Amino acid sequence: ERATYRFGLSLWKENIDDQALESIVRFKKLDGDEAVLVEKASRDERAQILLDFARFPAASVQRSCAEDILVQFADLRFTEPGNARRGNFALEVSVEPTNR
Repeated sequence: ERATYRFGLSLWKENIDDQALESIVRFKKLDGDEAVLVEKASRDERAQILLDFARFPAASVQRSCAEDILVQFADLRFTEPGNARRGNFALEVSVEPTNR
């Protein structure tokens, strides 16, 4: 398991068109420092609730110039991590850097 993919699928269309192929999004499995940050964030009670519910969980790590680190979790059935319109099935957890 090196990645998880999200894409649209319609059972009503006869052929997959180019637009559907362009909607494929790949979420690579995080490793190294990012994996440590996701593991720390997943200990948060809110994250545990979301991860218990999520059938297709995904995470991303966002760093700001002020050294703030946000781990974003989402259930890919409904949204993507980091999506501005993330809805109710996503969560951001602030995490301290690992080198502190």
